[in-house]
Amino acid sequence: MALARLLESSTRGWNAHLLIPRKPRSNGAFSELASPIISRVGPAQAPGATSSGRSIGALLRFALSGVTQAVLIRTNSSFRTADVLHANTSRSAIYAALAALSCRTPLVIHLRDMVSRESLGALGYELFTRLVLRRADGVIANSGATLDSALPHLRASTHSEVIPSPAGITTVAHSIEAARRAARPVDVIGMVARVDEWKGHEVLLRAFSAAFAGSHVRLKLAGGTPFANADYQRKLLTLCEDLGVTDQVEWLGHVTDVPTFIASLDVCVQSSIRPEPLGQNVLQYLAAGKPTVAVDAGGPAEWIENETTGILTDMGDVDALADALTRLADDQELRVALATNAPTTVADATDEIVTQRHAAFFRQVVGRRPGQVGP
Repeated sequence: MALARLLESSTRGWNAHLLIPRKPRSNGAFSELASPIISRVGPAQAPGATSSGRSIGALLRFALSGVTQAVLIRTNSSFRTADVLHANTSRSAIYAALAALSCRTPLVIHLRDMVSRESLGALGYELFTRLVLRRADGVIANSGATLDSALPHLRASTHSEVIPSPAGITTVAHSIEAARRAARPVDVIGMVARVDEWKGHEVLLRAFSAAFAGSHVRLKLAGGTPFANADYQRKLLTLCEDLGVTDQVEWLGHVTDVPTFIASLDVCVQSSIRPEPLGQNVLQYLAAGKPTVAVDAGGPAEWIENETTGILTDMGDVDALADALTRLADDQELRVALATNAPTTVADATDEIVTQRHAAFFRQVVGRRPGQVGP
């Protein structure tokens, strides 16, 4: 979605030629794009840097797939005419780095995940640190934490910058209106996050139970199960039963209209149990002027000033999260203060401004390569 938002922007300022796998037949998030030229190159790919497995056969298949994909990219006509190569995902970065070997065209790697074995897998980490980042002429990281994880592996000449991903923010809430809404009693707490173990649903459910079990307060959870996490969701449903909050928790699945969902909440939560590279949900909460509780780690901690624009809690600390939620429910003055201050934090993170910063970055990278023209 982040790339689609970038390419949809009227302030993009560059011509885009998008290379995506042949399958599925639908263009997915890019279906509504009119101006970028879309080419289908190679077979469908799994998410992430690599999910190839640990067997020798699996590794060989991944290596063959990577080389094949790189050759197909290198021989595509748009590759030969591009002023900048932009790899939008960890997996595409591996293919692009291979394709760009012995090529003078600047390569920009977009980091949306931490450069760590936990995030990329063992093979993905080795490829990233030994090949991808060494070849990169430019690196866009979605947070300072993400960039810090990559810096030890970059060449001194690599241009790098922290630019948040487009989070679907077109405007930010007016502080007066946000404060008025925050003054209402707390009836609904919610989170936007796919159902994945590291997103911290279990922590949130336990904290919610400790703070509100048996009360009128409800918990609304928006997010699908895209990576075959149905078993984990069943575990969470059982946990709700054990905690006695089944009737207070609403599982909405994938939500297409995220702003409307966030508008329905009185308090918003981000409770991941490992550092978020960015935390788009937190940006969306702040833009909407919502009292927000987030983890004091990774990208979200770079956007929230504790007790001023939100509340930060230690990662995985159920008691701290429960205390923060209870405070917000009981303290109208605190809710109003946080809601008033929150929108100003992300005023420079609208999709329009983020797109303009990408355009400026691409021009800078091109300008650092002799004999290149601007995009």
